[in-house]
Amino acid sequence: MHIRPDDIWMAFGYAPHSPGPRVPAEGLAPFDLLPGQAADVTVVWAWAGEPHAIFLQERGTLR
Repeated sequence: MHIRPDDIWMAFGYAPHSPGPRVPAEGLAPFDLLPGQAADVTVVWAWAGEPHAIFLQERGTLR
């Protein structure tokens, strides 16, 4: 599975389940995750005090 920065994102808002705007991970180099492998990823986002956030890792693309 090929993981890109657009596959990991966060959305902040003032209502539960805020639709966005989506903020993709910056500085994440694309990588391939092979069957049986795992990856540890640390994410840091700027936060301006919004009371709600959604963090999502979408599926990478299969190669």
